Formats: sequence, C-alpha cells, structure tokens
Amino acid sequence: KPLEQQSCHMALLDPESAIFGAQAARWFVIIFRKQPIIDTSSPPRKLKPERKSALSFYPGRLAACAPPEDLPNRDQRIRGLDSRRAPAKAPAPMRNFGGFLSRDGLLYGEVREDAVHVLTKPYWLGPEFSGAVIPLAELQIDLPVAPGKIIAVGLNYADHIKEMQRTPLGTPLIWFKAPTSLLRHGGAIEIAFPDHKTDFETELGIVIGARAKNVSVEQALEYVFGYTIAEDISDRDLQKSEKQFSRCKSFDTYTPVGPFVHAQIDVRDLEITLRQNGEVKQQARTSQMIYSVAEIVSFASQSLTLLPGDLILTGTPSGVGPIQDGDELEARIGDWPPLRNSVVLALPPGK
Repeated sequence: KPLEQQSCHMALLDPESAIFGAQAARWFVIIFRKQPIIDTSSPPRKLKPERKSALSFYPGRLAACAPPEDLPNRDQRIRGLDSRRAPAKAPAPMRNFGGFLSRDGLLYGEVREDAVHVLTKPYWLGPEFSGAVIPLAELQIDLPVAPGKIIAVGLNYADHIKEMQRTPLGTPLIWFKAPTSLLRHGGAIEIAFPDHKTDFETELGIVIGARAKNVSVEQALEYVFGYTIAEDISDRDLQKSEKQFSRCKSFDTYTPVGPFVHAQIDVRDLEITLRQNGEVKQQARTSQMIYSVAEIVSFASQSLTLLPGDLILTGTPSGVGPIQDGDELEARIGDWPPLRNSVVLALPPGK
C-alpha cells in the first residue's frame, strides 16, 4: 500500500540496498515510534516491551517500523546517513570490441581511445591480447561478429505490434536469418527487388559469450558477451506472400551490424533510434521491450543450443518504413558510436 495508507511501515532490506543503515556496519537500523536510532556496535537483541512499534533485528538485515507521521522524508534520511555510507562502487567502464581489416587481413581487437589492441582470437572466445596496438585510423572497420547462427525476435514492442496489425503471441516469436546477410558499418544495403516494399528495422543485438542450453532467466545474462546495433531489413511483399520470415530478411546485406560490440554495459533502458536521411523515423527505449534480454536468451536456449559468437536480434520498435535507392540510414543505441549504411539497388541476376 502507499505509505500514507499504512499505520505502520516495515522493511527488510539487503545491506547493499539499505537506505536507513550504514552499509559498512554489521548491525543496522531500528526506527522507533518517535525517532530513528542507529546501532552499529551492539549484538542482536530483543527490544524492550515498551517499544511496541519496533521489531527485532539480526545480522545483515534492516528492520524498520514507524507510523507515517514520524517517518523522515527521503531528503532528511539521505542527508542524515550520507556520512555513514560506504562509497558506492563505480561501474566498470564499457569495453568496445570489433573486427578490423589491416594490410595483413582480418583481425579482432578492443578499441581503447584511438587505438585497437589486437587479440589473438575472436573476443567472444575469451579476450587474449597479442600485445600489438594499431591506430584505429590505419584500419578499416569490418564486421564485429561472425555468428554460427542469427536468431531474430519479432513483435517485441507493443507499438510495433499495433502498427503491423498483429496480436501478441504470449511468447517470443523467433526465426533464423542467414549469416551471409550480415553487412558491416559503412556498407551499402542492396535492395534485392526494387518493385517490392522493403523496410528498415533497427534493433538491439545480443552477442553470446558462452555455450548456453536450458538456462534460466536468472542465469541468462551470464552467457551474454555484449551488445551491438543491428538492422533487420525486410522485404514485406515476400513476408506477406510466404507467411514466414527467413527468406524475406536474409538477402545479402539485409543485416547491417556494428560498428562495435559493447561489453560491461546495462542495456535495460537505452534510447534506440533510426534516422533516414537525417529524419528520425524510429525512437523508443529498450525498456519498452516486451521480453527482456534475459528472457529472450533463456527462451531461445530452451529450444536450441546457443554458441559463443551467436547473434540474437531483439525486435524493432514502431516507425518502420520503406527504403529506396540513395537513402542514408543511421541507427543509434544510447551513446554508442552509430551504425551508418547507404542504400543502393542490387545488380540484376547474372550481372
């Protein structure tokens, strides 16, 4: 119930999230009827009978009970306890990995400022550094992934379901895309059938970092290496006529990805946008996904084995629209470097 509707408020908090307590202390707070009292030294004990509004408390937990009129407001609580709090741990900095073309061929590395620290093998197999460092300006950004399979998720944003005139299925809708449909940052999307309606769709991509089979939602993120920006280019004419999604979304160049893969990043609430010729066409937040990253990874692992390097596209928000020859697309997620691609017509067969 809202606090103002309760005659007595109780809370059990883990020390990591305790608002009222000193995070570093072994014993935490008791809030009595008239004023909060902090005890950081005494062992656990039973409260005196006259203090009927309070609870017993135990190691590692916080017990609180007070009537609404006596609860200090949030600002007062924070000001009163800031001096007793242990400093919060700074989040680990985001790491950026990618594939690059040098004069000697394809290599994988971690981007640090303006340089690429070269890896001995693809990062999703475990980052091991060769010791070589190459200026980013001397390399061409190539595909950051080489998946054994690409899994796509559909109908994962409510507004997109509405614009496509579909109904929610109650479970994630998944299908496969051909790995040969991948396109690097800066590459040209080639429209296979100029007379067909071909749409852009921007999506968050998941890169798997460990073999996963039948994993739970709670464990799923342990199998994720990182995330990237992706687009799911879709031939709507074929999609409607064939009633399945693989061919219409698997033409060469129909899966732009990149420019990098980002690790040690929280993707639960990031802005996702797509601009067509500078005009915003899609704009949403990843928090609007019906199925979270963990739920998608867990669901997919129940049906098949996910392997390191596999790529999962998590669905597109509303605002999808057609592309045509000469378009410039720019997809962004959060403050990551954007994915940019041009659009051209594919050469006719045999040419």
